[in-house]
Parts: sequence; structure tokens; C-alpha cells
Amino acid sequence: MEGEVQERDVLEKRQARSASVRLAANQGSYYTSITLGTPPQTHEVLMDTGSADLVVLSTLTSIPLPSGGTADACSTNCIITAPLYDPSNSSSAEVTSQPVSITYGTGSAEGVLVSDSMGFGGWEANQTFIASPPSLASALVSSPDQTGLLGLAWQGLSESGAMPFVQSLFEAGSLEEPVMGFGLAPLDARSVPDPSAVVPGGILSLGTTLPSLYTGSLDYVPLSSTSGNELYWSIPLVEVQVAGKALGLSASAVVIDTGTNSIAIPQSAAEAIYSQIPGSAPVAGSQGIWSYPCSTDVSLTFIFGSTAYTLPPQSFNAGLVSSNGRLCAGAVSSLGSSRRGGETWIIGTPFLFSFYSAFRFSPPSVGFAPLNDSESLLAYGAIPTSSGGEVTVSVSGLGGAQATAMPGASAAGMNEVEWSTLMMAGVLALVLVGGGAAW
Repeated sequence: MEGEVQERDVLEKRQARSASVRLAANQGSYYTSITLGTPPQTHEVLMDTGSADLVVLSTLTSIPLPSGGTADACSTNCIITAPLYDPSNSSSAEVTSQPVSITYGTGSAEGVLVSDSMGFGGWEANQTFIASPPSLASALVSSPDQTGLLGLAWQGLSESGAMPFVQSLFEAGSLEEPVMGFGLAPLDARSVPDPSAVVPGGILSLGTTLPSLYTGSLDYVPLSSTSGNELYWSIPLVEVQVAGKALGLSASAVVIDTGTNSIAIPQSAAEAIYSQIPGSAPVAGSQGIWSYPCSTDVSLTFIFGSTAYTLPPQSFNAGLVSSNGRLCAGAVSSLGSSRRGGETWIIGTPFLFSFYSAFRFSPPSVGFAPLNDSESLLAYGAIPTSSGGEVTVSVSGLGGAQATAMPGASAAGMNEVEWSTLMMAGVLALVLVGGGAAW
């Protein structure tokens, strides 16, 4: 028996490897291809380090929902053009009658548990996930080509109870290194003037990081909770600065979230930041978005561990909010002053596309490093499509670049910001003690 265990351990080590996955970007979110079923069905899913479940829009209708009643076929708000997951076309699918729900920062999803074969990055394994009816599309996706969301947080956060796919690779010893890394292409308003355009989104690496994309070494910060029951990729925040001035803002745990396309923070913290930006003000009716003069270059710094990370001014610019072109939306938004909103910090993509980020399973930690000159490579190359093929497009340069729009999209200048594509599209899964994901 001991010999069998040793042989299996050696086999697992030989099979451990790494992979790089191309990402697409649209409406401030990053997504890529997975396959489900036998034979494989290709789906585009958002990469979300702020939740832990795979949720996929499916052909299932008239299924029981935790909120009561049933969900039928999509009749309104039908934005999806890509094929839905169809368990009847998979010989390996096992559909249960167990309803489950998950609540995100700005919406919720419901469905039933399904078990089926999943492929991602060259690995394949059986995965339990949530199959949702198509009528719930608006809660999950921001692009007609997306049909789901892949949670990359820890199993303790999972509403289905299933271990997230990448964590399961780590636990099985299938990753060459216990880490996943994100080199994200910039999606600020100057780099991608038309948020509806589909553009290359960068690279996700599994089982390794990509030193060619960053300078120096990654500075890791241990997770706020390393008790063995981790939920989020959350780390302590030491300080926040605007134009080099320390604001006395800190937090014991801020969530590092690729699925939220703003830096969403407590109202009091947002007020402290914008008080240092002359001419800034809350945007009426926007539920937490602030405007500031577009002519102002904002220098915003976050200190994690012993390292200060200053966003480029263009990363702070989320797009126009006035027709005269004078006011822009800031990348920092307010979560409100409620008990939950007053405690929650979410560091989303405006920060993450400004630096290389690494999420390490052992020891549990998150690391950052400056992107180097080769970051322009992130804005070129093939991107996935729901047909299983690829389309090659490019973003010419960085910072002040113009996006090459996909057919049917316009990139003629910065659009006025759409509230739904800022903090409103965040997909952080929020959990309260007592079970059930909730805000």
C-alpha cells in the first residue's frame, strides 16, 4: 500500500504543469473559454476572484428556485446570443433537483446543481456547478457572448459546496506552482473608448506567473485569514494616499476582485479620497459614482504590506459623465454607509489592470508587481469566441490608445459612462453568518 501511495505521489508530480490562457474583455469584465459536457460545449465565462461558484446559463426551464416558484425561458432582457449550456446534449451530465442561490454585489443568480465534465486550460475534471435559467442573464453577464461566471475564490465561499476548479487543481497537486497570475490589458476610458467593443483582455496563467510581464519580483501579502477556512482573496490595507498625502485610511481585509470593475469602498473612505480632488462630486442617482474634472490627473496610491502602488492617472478615469466633456467618472465608487457597505472594500479591475497580480494558494497570499514594457503584449492576440474559435483584434498601444472596434461597434471617442458598466456590474459574492450569500 505504501508503495502505491508513493507511486501515485510521483505520478501527480510528473503530471503537474502550468498553462497560459488568453482573455477577452468587454464592458469592463474579463472572460475566457471553458468546455462543459461530453462532447464538449464551449462557453465564455467571466473570471471572478470575488466568488467561488461556476454559474452557467442553461437551457433548463421550469426548474425550482430557492426564492419560490419556477423560472421559465427568457422573455425579457434577453441579451445572450451565445449557445446556452444544454445538459441533454451531454452524456456525462447529472442534473439534480437541488435549488441553490447566490447573491452578488449587485444582483443574484439561482438555479439547480449539475455535475458534468469541465475543461479549462488543458485540464479536465468533473465539476459541480449551478445551471441557471436564461431569464437570469442580466445578473451574470455583461456581454452577449458570455454565458457564465467562473468563481476563483476559496471553497469556503461556495454556495454549491463544490471546490472551485483551480483550487481543486492545487489540492490535487496538478499545478506546477500553487498560484494563478493575471496580466490584464488596460480597460480605462482612454485605452478602450468604446466599452461595448470586444478587445483582447490579457493573460491568465495557471500554475505559474509570467515574469516577462512584470519588473522585479512579486511582493506577496498574506491573506487576512489563513486559518484554513479562507473565503475571499482578501489582504490588509495599510494606507491610502492622494497626491502623496496620507489619508489615514486602512482596513483589515480588502477583497482583491477581478469581477468588479471599480474600486468600491465605504462611503466615508470615498468622501475622504474625493475631498482631495478639487471639483469632484457625487453623481446624482448613480448609487455611489463620483465625477471629477477630466483635466485633473489623479495620483491614487494604495499601500499593501510595505509597498506603495500608485495607479497611472488614466486608470482612475472611467469615462465621461457630462456631454461637454469636462467631467469624468472616477474609478473609486462608494458602497454606501450601511453596516455592510461601511465595512467592505473591493479592489477591482482599475487597480488590477495597472499591475501584475498573483493569487497564491500556499502560503495563502496575494502579490503585485509593476507591469513592464512588454505589457503591450497583453493588448494583442487571439481572443476566444463562443463558437470555440478565436478572433484576432488589437489595441494599438497603451495609456492613450484607441481601441480597434469589433464589427458593429463604434470606437469614435469616449462614450458617456454607463452606470451598469461601473460598480453596478460588480460580482463579488457577499456572505453573512448563518448561511446563504447575501448583501
